[in-house]
Amino acid sequence: MQCLPTHIVTKFLAELKQTTPDKLLAMDSQQRRDFFATIAGQDNAQWLNEQFESKLILKNQQRGIRKWVEKTVGVTPQAKRDILSRVEKMTEILTPETEDAFLADLAAHKLGVSVTMEEAANIVSLSKEVTTNRTEMEKGPRRGPDGKTTESELKYGTAVVSFLEYINGLKHAAQKKSVPELVRYYIDEPMVFMHDLFGAAKAIVGSLDDSFVGRQGIKEFYRGLTGNRDAARNWMKTFKESIKAMVSTFKGHSAIDALSAEIWSDPDIELIRRAKLAVGVTEEQYPVSWPEKIPVAGILFKAGEEAYIVSAQGLRYRAFKNYLKLWRNLGIELTDKELNSIGRLSNSLGGRGALPTGQTPGLVNDLLWSPRNLKADIDFLTLHLFDKGFSRRARFEAAKNLLRVIAGAAGILALADFFDDDSVEWDPSSSDFGKIKIGDTRFSVAGSLPSIITLAFRMIKKSRKSTISEKVIEYNTGRYGQATLKDAVYSFLENKASPPARFVRDYLEGENFDGEQFSFPREALNTWTPIAISNIIQTSKEENAANMLLIVIAETFGINTSTYSKKKTQKQMTPRQTTRK
Repeated sequence: MQCLPTHIVTKFLAELKQTTPDKLLAMDSQQRRDFFATIAGQDNAQWLNEQFESKLILKNQQRGIRKWVEKTVGVTPQAKRDILSRVEKMTEILTPETEDAFLADLAAHKLGVSVTMEEAANIVSLSKEVTTNRTEMEKGPRRGPDGKTTESELKYGTAVVSFLEYINGLKHAAQKKSVPELVRYYIDEPMVFMHDLFGAAKAIVGSLDDSFVGRQGIKEFYRGLTGNRDAARNWMKTFKESIKAMVSTFKGHSAIDALSAEIWSDPDIELIRRAKLAVGVTEEQYPVSWPEKIPVAGILFKAGEEAYIVSAQGLRYRAFKNYLKLWRNLGIELTDKELNSIGRLSNSLGGRGALPTGQTPGLVNDLLWSPRNLKADIDFLTLHLFDKGFSRRARFEAAKNLLRVIAGAAGILALADFFDDDSVEWDPSSSDFGKIKIGDTRFSVAGSLPSIITLAFRMIKKSRKSTISEKVIEYNTGRYGQATLKDAVYSFLENKASPPARFVRDYLEGENFDGEQFSFPREALNTWTPIAISNIIQTSKEENAANMLLIVIAETFGINTSTYSKKKTQKQMTPRQTTRK
C-alpha cells in the first residue's frame, strides 16, 4: 500500500485546510493531478487523485473525502476484487459523459491499464450487456438434464466472453512492444527470452494435428469402451468438437469462445471455480500463440491450437459435470474437499495434473514436453496418492478409472496378439510394452502411460528387456560400462524432453538419436519442424515400416508411433519413439 512520507503528509494536510472540498470537486481530473503535484510531487499526484476520485461515487461526498484523506496517510488497506465485479461497481466512474467528468486516474488504477474515453465507454457498454443478459438468463429456464445450453444462457456467456476479450485486448495492446523495445527487454530478461523461445518451438513442433483424443484423452476413451456411458459420450463429443474446431478456424470462427460461453453460463459456474477445474487456462502445449500470425502456415497452427484447447478443456468440463451429477445422486455434500477432489479427477483425465507448488511449471515446462500431463498420468496411475485432501469417494472413482483403462488397453493388445503373436510385448520392462508392432513400427495404444509403468518396473526389477536383442539387461551390476538405474531415469526424462532441450542434448553428446554426427543446421531445422512432417520424413527412410497412411492417421489423432529395426542399436532409434505433449 502506498503512503506519503511524513514531511509530505504534514505539508499536504496544511495545504488541504486552505482548499475546500468544493474547489477540488470543481476541478477536472488533470487539474486536480496538477494541484496535487504542487503539494506532494509528480510521483504522488496520480495516486492521490485516484484515491480522491474513488470517493466521488459515494453518496456522502464529505464522508468519502475524509476516508480518502485517511487512506492517503496509510490507514485503510486496498481490497482486491474480481475484475468483472469491479467494473460493474465502477460504472459511474467509467461513464465519460464529458471529458471533465471522466475520472481517468481511477479507471487506469482499477483496470491496470490506461483507457481512453471511447474505451471506457465500450467497457461500460459491455459490462451493462453482461448484467442485462444475466438478469434475463436468471428469469428464464436453465439447461436441462441433457446439458444443452439455452438461448438466454448462450447470450449471457457470449457477453461475458466478449467483455473479457475486450479487457484482455486492452491489456495486451498496452504491453505490446516495438522490435527495439522487445530486443532491449530480452537483453534485460534473458530467462523470459528463453521461455518464449522454448515455448514457441514446442508449440510449432506439436502443431498440425488433432492428437488430444488419442493421447491425453485416451483414458476417457477406455473408460467409455469398458462400459461407462457418460465417458463414452464425453469422448465422442470431444472428438467431434475437435474436428469442428479445426473447420471453424478455417471459416474464421473460434470454437474456444463458444466453449467458454457455455462454461460461463453454466448454473454450476461457482462450483467449477471452487473446484479449480482447468478451464480458461493457458495450455502448456501452446504456451505462446504468435506462430498463428505466420503467413499461410499460421492458420494451420491456429487450427491445431483451437482443436487441442477445445478438446482438453471440453473433456475436463464434461467429466466434471458427470462427476458432479454422480456426487449429487449419491447425496454427497459438495464441500471444498469434495469439489477439489472432483476437479483433480477431471483434470487428470484431461491431461493436466496439479503441480506440488501450485505455480506454473516455468523452467520445467521449457525443458519437458508437458510436466502437467506427466503429473496427471502419475496421479492417474497412483490413484492420486500425492494429492493431499483427496476424498475417499474420489479415490474409489480413481481406482475404477484405472481398472477400466487397464482392461480396455489389455483388450486391444490381446486382440492384436490374437492375430499376430509377435505384435505385442507383454513384459512391462520393455520399451515396446503397451504398443502394437506392425513391421518395424510401434503404435502406442495407451498414450504416455506405458512409459511410466516401464520405468517403475525397471526400478523395481533393476533390469530391462532390450527391444533390440530381446535379452534381459541388468542394472547396477558394478561392471564397467553397464547401465545403472540413474541411466534408466535419465532415458525416461530424455524421451520427454522439449525440442530445444533435445537440441541442447544432441549438441552436448555430439550426435542425435539416429547416431548421426551433430549438425547445427539439420538439428536446428528439426527443432522447428512439426512432428507431423518430420515423422513422414523419418519413416520414409525405414524399409520395413508400417503403411505410411496408417502412420499419418495414427499420429494425427494422437497414437504415438516409432519406427526402428533390430539392425539398429538402441542409440540409433529414430526420434519418433519419444513421447510428446
